[in-house]
Amino acid sequence: MEETPTKNTTLARAENIINRHIIWAMASGAIPIPFVDAIGVMFIQNDMLKQLSKIYGYDYNENIGKSIVASIIASSSAKGISILFKPIKAADRIMMSIFSGAFTYAIGRIFLSNFEQGIALIDIDLEKGEELFDEFFEQGKDMLKNSKIRKSKKSKEERKKHREEKKEAKNKE
Repeated sequence: MEETPTKNTTLARAENIINRHIIWAMASGAIPIPFVDAIGVMFIQNDMLKQLSKIYGYDYNENIGKSIVASIIASSSAKGISILFKPIKAADRIMMSIFSGAFTYAIGRIFLSNFEQGIALIDIDLEKGEELFDEFFEQGKDMLKNSKIRKSKKSKEERKKHREEKKEAKNKE
């Protein structure tokens, strides 16, 4: 017997789609070839929007989706957007990866909030999307930076603890 999707399962699936695409966008953002990384992120975001539209029961028009994303990003005042289109040093790839993930997070959240309110792709309010973009971009950037920092600190602490336990075990022998 097939279960009818509830609002909670649809939301969970949507968040899962966004999270998967954030990871893919971060990987694409780390590509050290100018423009290839940005083009990759655009394709990944397009796929994310197509999948989100599908689970919310909306038809997805690729041209409209791309136009909405371009409009939101172009008129946004988020700092660092221009970095997507400039060659950067290999050392800056981590930051580029975080920016790509944050862009994808912001776009995903804008569309998700509209779909959750029953607003179809064609009816999305661009002005509201532009306002939300900066907020969601900063949230995404902070989330990605902090999760990376927490993971690296935790693994260092775990490694240190493991080394100490090994020393203690050796000393007991």
